[in-house]
Amino acid sequence: MVLFKCEWVDVTRGKGVKTDKFGCTLVNFSQQIHKGDRIEHEPFVFANQVDQVFYVKDDYNNPGWLVALKMKPRRCI
Repeated sequence: MVLFKCEWVDVTRGKGVKTDKFGCTLVNFSQQIHKGDRIEHEPFVFANQVDQVFYVKDDYNNPGWLVALKMKPRRCI
């Protein structure tokens, strides 16, 4: 069983997640929720519940925000 530890971001429009004029998803990790201070704030998810993404800084257009690029997982043998 594979688990991943996550950082949960407030998905309220414009707070922790937004879409830029090009349709890219931007994430701001300074707007986190579920920081683990309560028992129901479980930071772990199963591997089959997530998608692999890569974060790129966007300091030119959106300082403090990261662009989330979905990656196609490579096959591991």
